[in-house]
Amino acid sequence: MLTSKLESWHDLVVQFGRNIERHVKNGKFEECIGTLELARRRTAEAVHNPVIAEMLDSLNEKTREIMRRILILPGRALQGLEQHRALLAAMRQGDAALAEKLKRRNIRSSLESLECHQSFIL
Repeated sequence: MLTSKLESWHDLVVQFGRNIERHVKNGKFEECIGTLELARRRTAEAVHNPVIAEMLDSLNEKTREIMRRILILPGRALQGLEQHRALLAAMRQGDAALAEKLKRRNIRSSLESLECHQSFIL
């Protein structure tokens, strides 16, 4: 469960606002990846558990390149942006169960996008 103050997610809500949407629409994916990395780091910090944070870091290292490839798939960046916005809203509401459900949905839809285009990106 995330124990940080709910207001502490506000800067990420701003980061996932119109600026990143403009970057997505203009194909500037490096900026998007930077924002995703910031959100990942903040989530790991919010857990306040060094073991879990280390596990999240390890998982991120193993999936970073796949994430980059998925991000450039047709429509995936906008879909992911909307999913991350919903996830942040759940986190700001302090609804850990909903946040987990939304993150799992995000991972599943990323996998589905990857499977649809696997022959082109792997």
